[in-house]
Amino acid sequence: VALFAPSDTSDCNGNFSFQDQSTDIPQYYFWDFGDGDTSNIQNPKHTYELPGEYTVILVVTNNIGSDTFEINVAFEDLAPPTIEGNNTVCEGSYTTLKANVRASNTAIWSSEGNVVHTGKTFLTPTLSLPVIYNVKQIEDKPVYNAGPANNAFAGGSNHDTGFEGKLLFETYVPVKLISVLVVAQGDGDRTIRLYDENGQVVQSATVSLVDGTNRVTLNFDIPQAGRYSLANSSENLYRNNEGAMYPYEISNVLSIYSSNATSDELSYYYYFYDWKVQEPVCESAEVGVFVNVEPGPAAGFLSDGVDLDVVFTDISSGSPDYWSWNFGDGSPLVNEQNPQHTYAVADYYTIELTVSNDSCYSITQQTIEVGTTAANDPVDDHGLKIYPNPATDEVTIDFMEPISGQLQLIVSNVAGTIVLSRKFEATTSPFSINTSSLTAGTYQFELIGKSGVIVRRVTIVR
Repeated sequence: VALFAPSDTSDCNGNFSFQDQSTDIPQYYFWDFGDGDTSNIQNPKHTYELPGEYTVILVVTNNIGSDTFEINVAFEDLAPPTIEGNNTVCEGSYTTLKANVRASNTAIWSSEGNVVHTGKTFLTPTLSLPVIYNVKQIEDKPVYNAGPANNAFAGGSNHDTGFEGKLLFETYVPVKLISVLVVAQGDGDRTIRLYDENGQVVQSATVSLVDGTNRVTLNFDIPQAGRYSLANSSENLYRNNEGAMYPYEISNVLSIYSSNATSDELSYYYYFYDWKVQEPVCESAEVGVFVNVEPGPAAGFLSDGVDLDVVFTDISSGSPDYWSWNFGDGSPLVNEQNPQHTYAVADYYTIELTVSNDSCYSITQQTIEVGTTAANDPVDDHGLKIYPNPATDEVTIDFMEPISGQLQLIVSNVAGTIVLSRKFEATTSPFSINTSSLTAGTYQFELIGKSGVIVRRVTIVR
């Protein structure tokens, strides 16, 4: 009675293995893979060259009769993921994008050829310009470890005799040898070679190592099952000369079964520890998602006061249609575009303006002096002069009266954005500030000391 099971009914690499489950003493096997290839072994493996659906037929025979069993398998491409999420954001904001992929797969996100995220859900960085992200789905197959974890399992030493030590291994399916662990004696380059069973070099890598333990990335693709060896021309790498416990196996994937030592080949272990191995993964084609960035509004305002009465003038850009003013004195928020506010006492107040349109918002802050604050301010201006005003490429800050301690200078534009910040010792007065990078306009210079704040307006001209 013919019966078998495929490794899977669908594979995006076209790699299948077939496990015979026939009963009643079959003696002969004939497999027809549906693409013109056949086999007579009991448990064959087969790789299809072209995508498509194939009917696999098994005929089993003994001296009494025969029976037939068939199953369809598919070599099918992995479909690109579909994307969910908001693909329009405000300038300086971010968005979350989600790639819909198979439950067992993951997603790789890239921009301009560089991988920016691995995972189904992608939180973008803050964006100031439109951007295209490309995403593909990829099988999330496990990475296996093979061989001893390190060289501490038995005695050995650095190997440097000119003999090309090899580890002999067999793969049962196509695999990628991602990396190995080596222990180097001294800094320098080492060349690692992959041989096929005929002794031909099929891949090699020259790597730069530092003295001691190194994780070496190889990414050797081994496209078919077979016997291979991994080698190095004893270029100052550690070798165990006893204690190997072959075979080191990954079930149904790989077996490291011997060394090529001229004697006691099953005692020696050459160079390569903690192999990281992965079966080939399927990748879909990439799909692009365009994330548009709306400029949105940019908050800004001017203030002008007489005694305790201050008039605020909105100078925000980007056509906001909503305003919210916090006058910094605990009074209720005001939603007028150009409000007037009367303060109860003279002081320094931090004003916060929030503006928005249908989808974007912006916030700015400024600290202003209201009324005559000399009686309330524990620091007088110590004869502060900031000149010239207007200025071009440089201003000088000078205290005409003695002052000590550390000061913080904060320079803000009319939108409340800090454009310059500097700490200095007051005793260094006078000193100069380079303003050549500032565009034309009016700037607020705040000098913050241990006991108060001094504020001046300086105009930059071009």
